[in-house]
Amino acid sequence: PAAAPNAVNPLAELSFRYRPSWDPGRGVIAAYLCVPMLPITPGSGQRWHAALVLQHDAAALEKLDFAMLDHAIEVLEKLVRDKRRLLITVPVRFETLSASVHRRRYIDILRTRLSSEAASLLVIELVRVPDGVPEARLLEITAPLRAHARAVVARLRPETTDFTQFAIARVAAVGCDLSERSGSEVALMQQMVRFSKGAAKAGIATYLRNAGSLSLAAAALGAGFAHIDGDVVAEIVDQPRGIVEFSLLDLYAPEIKG
Repeated sequence: PAAAPNAVNPLAELSFRYRPSWDPGRGVIAAYLCVPMLPITPGSGQRWHAALVLQHDAAALEKLDFAMLDHAIEVLEKLVRDKRRLLITVPVRFETLSASVHRRRYIDILRTRLSSEAASLLVIELVRVPDGVPEARLLEITAPLRAHARAVVARLRPETTDFTQFAIARVAAVGCDLSERSGSEVALMQQMVRFSKGAAKAGIATYLRNAGSLSLAAAALGAGFAHIDGDVVAEIVDQPRGIVEFSLLDLYAPEIKG
């Protein structure tokens, strides 16, 4: 049957922005996370993370994963043409790649549309990874991805402390996202320390998404997280802005100026 005249494509107003990520060890911002955005209400200027808007629409979320990949490839190839060595991280839901038909399509896009130079700048981030996923299942997904990207990383719950299967699957780093966490900062910091210690035991690097305060960013630094992002580090930008020097002093600069 024909679509209703007033039917709205949930991705019609999709746009992409970038979350800068700080590498404290190098003292630079040289990686950017692709963040898909949608208006809170159609036609509004105010935008929100698309995955939150579409969280109950599985079909739209699958389309979102592929739309992000399409956009990232365009950005990566432009970076190559401009001779800019920035890392672009593209999230993709574990559920999407668990379906063999979607996984084949995703890998085929990487294989046919991404140059080797651009692939060296691409980091693929698995999100919404279920607890206790078997290592064989992880390997089924990560092995073909690694052939077409610089690295594969995984965003997990902050409560996670055992990363054995991720080490076996050669996941380069594991991260946690504080944007939807509740509880005291002290409790979050304790989780971050346990998360980092567990990852170190497995020999895997760590990263933190959406540090919501200066104290949480400082705690992540103290816990050994290799990459940290959030508004306290740098706000979301329209386009990757290049490699930016960013030190501990820059992190505390607003406090110092205040």
